[in-house]
Amino acid sequence: MLRRWLAIRPQNFWLLFGGIWLLVGLPFLGIGLSVAWRLEALSDQLDREGRAVEAQVLEKKVRTSTTTNATAYLVTFQFTRINGEILTDTAEVSLDAWEPLREGGVVRVTYLPVAPQIHRIDGQVLDAVLPLVFGSIGFVLTSLGGFVFVRGLGQLRAAERAHRKGLSDTGTVRYDRQRPDQSVWKGKD
Repeated sequence: MLRRWLAIRPQNFWLLFGGIWLLVGLPFLGIGLSVAWRLEALSDQLDREGRAVEAQVLEKKVRTSTTTNATAYLVTFQFTRINGEILTDTAEVSLDAWEPLREGGVVRVTYLPVAPQIHRIDGQVLDAVLPLVFGSIGFVLTSLGGFVFVRGLGQLRAAERAHRKGLSDTGTVRYDRQRPDQSVWKGKD
């Protein structure tokens, strides 16, 4: 039975078509959800285990996208870990956090002592573009693919039941002039 379902025939086109899009959408959905979960887990870990220190503001920049008219407020900062290691990074912050900052001034940074490359400054904007894009694409492809797959599966199962009962799933519908409100199933020619 599985071999008949996987064979490329007009009767199971929608099953295969929906199955392909379902399989394409699942990894996108999985990536989007896992990245979102990871970002949330890192934020929680910074709240629980993070060490707060003062960082020096090295530079403030405004970046404007010409295509989307979006404005990003960037802060380049430098902080020193307890062991003396100096780390420099750039982060996007909200306008409210960016305005009061001054080059040469200070900003609070929270970092993980065991992994200082994981850090955030006060007012930092969470980069949710990747999980949002992947999750949205995955949701749409998985939903549509799943819907088409289930519909195709239903059509194929109905054809299988008809075949087991000896009924043909192909045939001709003829118009009867004496009964214009009814169609007449003639079966295979």
